[in-house]
Amino acid sequence: MIPYGQRINKNEKHEERLVMFTNQQEDSERCESMELDNKIRDMIERNDSPDLKGATPGATPRHRNSCSLKTPGKTASMAYSVQGTTRMSAAESSTEHAEHDQSSSRKNLTSSLEQKIRCLEKQRKELLEVNQQWDQQFRSMKELYERKVAELKMKLEAAERFLSSQEKERLQSQRESDRLHDHTRQRLQREEKEKETLSEELHELKKENKLLKEKNALVSKKKEHYECEIKRLNKALQDALKIECSSFPEDCLGKSELECRHEEMRTEMEVLKQQVQIYEEDFKKERSDRERLNQEKETLQQIIQTSQSELNRLNSQIKTCQMEKEKLEKQLKQVCCPSPKIINLLVTVEIVTLCSTPTCISKHSSSSWFQLKAYSDSAVDGPEHPCFSLSTKMSADR
Repeated sequence: MIPYGQRINKNEKHEERLVMFTNQQEDSERCESMELDNKIRDMIERNDSPDLKGATPGATPRHRNSCSLKTPGKTASMAYSVQGTTRMSAAESSTEHAEHDQSSSRKNLTSSLEQKIRCLEKQRKELLEVNQQWDQQFRSMKELYERKVAELKMKLEAAERFLSSQEKERLQSQRESDRLHDHTRQRLQREEKEKETLSEELHELKKENKLLKEKNALVSKKKEHYECEIKRLNKALQDALKIECSSFPEDCLGKSELECRHEEMRTEMEVLKQQVQIYEEDFKKERSDRERLNQEKETLQQIIQTSQSELNRLNSQIKTCQMEKEKLEKQLKQVCCPSPKIINLLVTVEIVTLCSTPTCISKHSSSSWFQLKAYSDSAVDGPEHPCFSLSTKMSADR
């Protein structure tokens, strides 16, 4: 769009050029009139020159004839006067004709110049009106774009503040996530170590349980062996008592059968006491071994249950840690993603700031100007940027 001052200067220059052109036309007319006068003079001289040339040779024969024939000089003077009058009348008629042509050409030229002046005056008025309209439109568009540039600058500052706050929050969340990641990694390492130690303890307990089962099997075998040995000893003792009773001397036969029976009963009682003592010792030993094995079995079962519960707890913690890790990674990805619409907003602001200057507006045509206006209107009056909706949403959530 061309400013008002530049329009007026151009119109003044155009008027000066018109005045110079009219002056040049008048000068050319004057030159043409002067050239016409010179042409008329040349024609008169040409008309005079052949007459004179014809008169001089004609005069010589006449002079010769007059000299020869001896005619009087009145005839020659009359002829010369007639020739002069004819020449003067021809010159006057040619000058009148030239003046008539010159006046008609001047009238035609003045009428054409007047028409051109009226047309140029009309064009000047139209140009002034168009210039005023362009000036008003330029001022209104300038105010509009200044307001829009101010609004876009405010939005840009708000977006920059929002981006800086988002960057701070992202860095803080990244530090927090790194700290949590390190903490979870250390906890996982500790839990892995505990799991390894528990698995080793469980393996050792299984070995110990296996050894105890083997010992229990050996003890049961020894018990069976001892029972067999006791039966064998009882049988041998009974055989020995029978042999001893059969080998008593005959003097003992005289004794009373009661004493023999008492003696047999004593020996049998002592044997039975010894057997009872042996059985009791075996029973006590077996019972103590069984109790010890049962206690060890119960302790092993408790240890296995605790280790199993600890393993389950560690597995659940590992799953929760993995889920937290995935959530943190998703949050980091969401925070680190760039928004291309903010870049479009910045480009729109730069375009509008460039186009809002008068020099840039004067260089563009009306079509490109209105296209730029429509583009900037669509860029400004479009939907709200997601950053602002996100900030309002975050503030509402808070």
